[in-house]
Amino acid sequence: MLARITHAALPSTEPLLIDEDYYARVEGREIISNLAKAAGLATMIANMRPEIDSPDEVRRIAMWPSVLWPAC
Repeated sequence: MLARITHAALPSTEPLLIDEDYYARVEGREIISNLAKAAGLATMIANMRPEIDSPDEVRRIAMWPSVLWPAC
């Protein structure tokens, strides 16, 4: 169940991580951080794997903020 929620939540919160507004970025980091704590690292990586391995450079670059910030 949580894996499906993670898969749905990540694409909607990732744009917050690159927003110009500081508070939007903070909220995006908080959402993804809490999601990573609840779902676990394996679930997060499994849900991000298609974007990480994508041949489309734009998708790969857009994914990196969500990969790096939960660790902060």
